[in-house]
Amino acid sequence: MKPSPGDPTDPARYRIEHRSRLEYSSIVRRCTMSLCLQPRHDDGQRLLDFVLSTAPEGHLVADIDTFGNTKHLLSVNQEHRSLEVLSTCIVEVDPPATLPTRLDPGVWDAIRSARFDPQRWDFIQPTTATRPS
Repeated sequence: MKPSPGDPTDPARYRIEHRSRLEYSSIVRRCTMSLCLQPRHDDGQRLLDFVLSTAPEGHLVADIDTFGNTKHLLSVNQEHRSLEVLSTCIVEVDPPATLPTRLDPGVWDAIRSARFDPQRWDFIQPTTATRPS
């Protein structure tokens, strides 16, 4: 019997595993690195579980950057010839929103006001490669 498809309005649930393995040509006494592996918990996506581990075991400190992303600072203070980083998470993602057939007249005012939002600042300012038109 074939399973019936789920409701297209139900969120999708994903289990994601990321493994990185570094092999060194000689013994490393210590290392420090920034790990950007934790998915965001925001509109349309929920982080249900997240586990981060390393071999050899290291010290992990979580920090949130200016964009709201969680980064982990890893410090391994023992001799090692290889390093393995494993992250496992479960995320639930809503189906994409239906696009509107037309926009409200005030939508451009809302877009213009976004320039005052610090989280959007880096995305809306002119750069050497982009200019307002």
